[in-house]
Amino acid sequence: MHSESMTADNQVTIVGGRNIGNEYFGAKSTVDCTDLDVLAVGPVAGEVSTMFDRYWNSDWVFPIRAFDRERAINEKALAEARVTFAGIVEEEKADPYVEALRHTPILKQLRFGELTFSWGRAILIYDAPGKVEATEVAAATHLAPALSPFIEKATRELIIISAYFVPSDKLVEFFRQLIEKGVRVRILTNSLASNDVGVVHAGYMRYREALLRAGVELYEFKPAPESRETKQNKKWAGSSQASLHAKTFGLDRRAMFVGSFNLDPRSVALNTEMSVLFESPRLAGAMGGSFDKNIAERAFRLELKTTRAEQSESGY
Repeated sequence: MHSESMTADNQVTIVGGRNIGNEYFGAKSTVDCTDLDVLAVGPVAGEVSTMFDRYWNSDWVFPIRAFDRERAINEKALAEARVTFAGIVEEEKADPYVEALRHTPILKQLRFGELTFSWGRAILIYDAPGKVEATEVAAATHLAPALSPFIEKATRELIIISAYFVPSDKLVEFFRQLIEKGVRVRILTNSLASNDVGVVHAGYMRYREALLRAGVELYEFKPAPESRETKQNKKWAGSSQASLHAKTFGLDRRAMFVGSFNLDPRSVALNTEMSVLFESPRLAGAMGGSFDKNIAERAFRLELKTTRAEQSESGY
């Protein structure tokens, strides 16, 4: 299960790629996970809640007691755990991170009802719980087949941000066809220096040349310079201090696709994923503008270069 969402009272939901952990909320100084979330209201919030219920009540979900029958929770142990937890909560209230949170602009806007939403159509797309037993990628159980038709509708621009990106030959050809139709395709993924899963980069790097020859503009996320503290915590932090963790697509600066889905075989065939496709020229335009403005500073751009040996062979 790789889906990430938080829904309150069937009224408001947050979806994206962010896990619940200090490193994903900027609360740990040794790691910086760059992520993107969407706060949504309206019918889509109820759809996310219904999806949760579908998983919660599925045959593939088990209560914790099913795994620890001999050490069932007793009332005394539960009461002691609650006292311990309450003490931790009191201690954390004085933490600088909590103090900074109190002054977060979006929190103030929420408190005074001043948050401005961008209204438009939103569609929830997710893998069925039964995907875990599926033997092939099919529309009845998998998210990926439902996503493709929306991407095919791009006419001018496709921006893809995928923390873990391992395309297939078929996907490279798909991008080539889009580009031949006049669609500008730009992709941002982790570099080797920022990727916290080396085997994913090994799978991705085999496709770099083919992507570039197809006309894709390919970028790799730059890690932030390592501090002394980061170097001392390598075992915990992974391969770098800064790591791209977002998963989002921008379509013609009119629509966005935000969620947990990476463009890699694991998300397509193994994990259960969820994402929301929403129409919003304002937000999609802001995302595209931010990409234009920051990509040169935050990422390496890959290019094909002719070697001297190749120049000699070609006679130029």
